[in-house]
Amino acid sequence: MTTIDKQVTLVFTKSPRLSRRFIRWLTNGRVNHVMIEYYDEIYDARMILEADSSGIRIVPAHKNKRNVSHEYVCDFDCSGGFKSVMKYIGDKYDWSSLFLLGFILLLKKIFKFKFKELNFNTKEQKCSELTANFLNRELVKYNGSFVHHPFMPEYTTPEDILRFCEFKKDSFTKV
Repeated sequence: MTTIDKQVTLVFTKSPRLSRRFIRWLTNGRVNHVMIEYYDEIYDARMILEADSSGIRIVPAHKNKRNVSHEYVCDFDCSGGFKSVMKYIGDKYDWSSLFLLGFILLLKKIFKFKFKELNFNTKEQKCSELTANFLNRELVKYNGSFVHHPFMPEYTTPEDILRFCEFKKDSFTKV
C-alpha cells in the first residue's frame, strides 16, 4: 500500500492553449486545471493525481507540472480524501459532463440561463470533480470548528476550488 505523506498540494494551471482559454472564459476563471500533488513513498517521488483527457492517472510531478499559476498546501490530513478517489484511477475522463457543463455555463453566461440539478456520470471524472471529491471527504478547520467542504463535484470548476483555497487561509497555505 502506498504511504502518503502529510504535505499534499493542490496545483492550479493556466495553459495558453485556445481550448483552455475558452474554459477560463466560460468559468470566469484565472485557471483551467487543478491536480493533486503528493509524495509517494513507494516511488520515492512527488506524484500528481489528476483527471486529464487520457483519464484518471498518477504521474511523476516533474513530468507534469507545466503552466503552474497557483499552488496551495493542504494544512490538514488528506488520507481520507485519497482513499475516496483512488477508486477512480484508470477510469475514463468525463467528456460528456465536461461538454454538458460547458454548454450550461455558456447559456448561463450569454442568456443568464438558470438550471436545475442535472445527473452526471459519477464514475467518470473531470479534474475539478476529482479534486472536489477528494476535498469533500476531508474536514477543514473553520473558526475553531470543523466543517465539510461545500462542493457539488459535478458543478465545480477549477476556479471554484482556487477561490475556496484563497478564502480558507486557516486550511491552505499558498506556496
